[in-house]
Amino acid sequence: MSRRVAAMLDAGGRALHEKVLAVKYMLLSEVVADRDPTDEATQQKLAQLAFLDPFPATRLVEQGTPFFWQNVHRLHRGDAVAFPTPEEKRLAADGVVATAFDSFFHFAPDGTTVEIEGSQGVILPRLRLKIPPSPGTMTLRRASAGALDVRCSSLQSTIALDDERYAAQRFVVHDYPEAVLLTEANLLMLADSHLLKLSPRPEILTSLASMIRNSLGIIAAGDPDRSARLTSMIRYYFPIATPNVWTTHNSFSVVQLVGVIFLSESYSDLRLVEAIVHEYHHNELHSLMEGCKVLDSRTDELCYSPWRPDPRPLYGLFHALHVFTGVTDFYLHALAVDDLREHHDTFRERSKQLCWQLRIGLAQIRMDRLTEAGLEILEAMRNELREFERAIGPLPAGMPEYQERHLQTWRGENPLLPVQAL
Repeated sequence: MSRRVAAMLDAGGRALHEKVLAVKYMLLSEVVADRDPTDEATQQKLAQLAFLDPFPATRLVEQGTPFFWQNVHRLHRGDAVAFPTPEEKRLAADGVVATAFDSFFHFAPDGTTVEIEGSQGVILPRLRLKIPPSPGTMTLRRASAGALDVRCSSLQSTIALDDERYAAQRFVVHDYPEAVLLTEANLLMLADSHLLKLSPRPEILTSLASMIRNSLGIIAAGDPDRSARLTSMIRYYFPIATPNVWTTHNSFSVVQLVGVIFLSESYSDLRLVEAIVHEYHHNELHSLMEGCKVLDSRTDELCYSPWRPDPRPLYGLFHALHVFTGVTDFYLHALAVDDLREHHDTFRERSKQLCWQLRIGLAQIRMDRLTEAGLEILEAMRNELREFERAIGPLPAGMPEYQERHLQTWRGENPLLPVQAL
């Protein structure tokens, strides 16, 4: 589970991930030029990143925001599928330039200047600024350590970084290291499919930020080590629209946005605690898998997941097993904390439910599709499940009724797909 993945990250997996990021950035211009030598527009955009040339790779990796690295990934994936239109390719090029200016502003010399097309405007989450859209070219220039010049058709001004007129709305949810709930983004930061999920309801933002802070406090009390790892990795939260907070919790993470969680509204701190721990462990596994091959997941091979109504590829089931092992491990740590005793009954019952689901899910894994690293993680999850069951006492002899209903419904809808017996 997370213990094994965390150990693998500490033993070299994190360094491999960082090397992959650094190499992807260093090869970016070459990859773009090799893919389409006639694409001078993108090449000219990327030439503006020359101000990063003096920076060592370690600084690039440490200081680049998730939004910067996502744009690097988008340009590396730049094929006919990823960029069906020239406009989407332009957005990725503008995005990497704008997010680089934001990420590395504090390390760049005065006078550092970039140009982007201004129709999206620009949101600079690290600088905490939002420049409204403007037709034509928008020029951003570092005027000093505390100010930037903005030149576009609708604005010609030097803006102080603390100028409230241009402040991007954000709520601090963890003080050290700082983590924030961001309330909006644009296509230079996020893909359109993710932007469409953001919540437009300003009335919930203050309460959601407070619930995130409270939930992070519960996580810190329940498992300080996991909390330290979580808060060092997850620095940005986005609120997403939720049809009904009483029946739906639809938080998610994105493989190429390590450090970001899209967080559902919630009626309960405890529900939010599980969502944050869950999504953190997705981020953790995304980070490991960027530099380490764990499995061979094929889209034509689907299997039963006790957490989903739809058939899942091995990749999805493996992620689910990892994150729910992590959630269970957190609950069992929290059961030993007297200050959280008011929640112990909830933690214990949820752990029992998850142990049953982990039992069923682990039985569905095809071992021949796992690498050596994947087999290590799988064996660790099995060992930890045995630990969990010893800690919470024996599970019922038969499959719980709710899980039996889930399985029978799934079998009825997917009669040709196998389910491995326990």
